[in-house]
Amino acid sequence: LREKAMLGDTGANLAGAVIGIIFLTQLDPTGRLISLGAFLALTVYAEFFSISKTIDRLPPLRFIDSLGRVRGK
Repeated sequence: LREKAMLGDTGANLAGAVIGIIFLTQLDPTGRLISLGAFLALTVYAEFFSISKTIDRLPPLRFIDSLGRVRGK
């Protein structure tokens, strides 16, 4: 959105709820367990390490994070 809008907490909560509903309705039990494990691992990781620093350190994540941003700011 060219840095003219921000998702914010409310939008992030809504996005998380929509993703959760999609996972619950579209995945089989094995897929649900795998996604639950991934979300739990990410939550534990975030308690001990900075996700922002991890994104900055890894080029593929940094590229995805930079999409839609205005360069030169």
